[in-house]
Amino acid sequence: SDVIAEADVWGYLRLQPEGRQTLVGSISAVGAWDSRVPLQLTLGGDTGLRGFPRHVDAGGRRVVASVEHRAYLGWPLRDLFDLGSVAFLDVGKIWAGDVPFGRDSPVRATLGVGLRASFPPGSRQTLRADIGIPIQSSLGSRGLVFSIGMGQAIGRRVRRADPQLTRSANYS
Repeated sequence: SDVIAEADVWGYLRLQPEGRQTLVGSISAVGAWDSRVPLQLTLGGDTGLRGFPRHVDAGGRRVVASVEHRAYLGWPLRDLFDLGSVAFLDVGKIWAGDVPFGRDSPVRATLGVGLRASFPPGSRQTLRADIGIPIQSSLGSRGLVFSIGMGQAIGRRVRRADPQLTRSANYS
């Protein structure tokens, strides 16, 4: 019992070694099986789709794929900080699993744009601001979802474990 798993796959493509544009892709899967501890993941929010609120589609297993097109702007103060833009597409699905109130979702998707900044230039610590919008409107999510964060490699996270997973897991 209490089987918990998480897997992330990342890929980066830059067509020119010194080019200002990068294509970034990721697939993230997380889930629990035979959980004795109450556990619930959601498809929206911090580690799911950036265009949906956190509470959307609760379940026990989640897969999210993301593609970002990043461009380094190089201005206005390149000696003070790095600034870049991003356009993204997130696609995901959640399965009920064996969690209370879980349900299978349809495949959902969001489109969005954002900014990335790092201080000092070349820093690995990145500040991000994203605006996402759902492609489907069946949930009543009619507006834009604005999110900010620090340190995310692809708009979601770079931490080792999913925060929705660790709040329910007992690692002792």
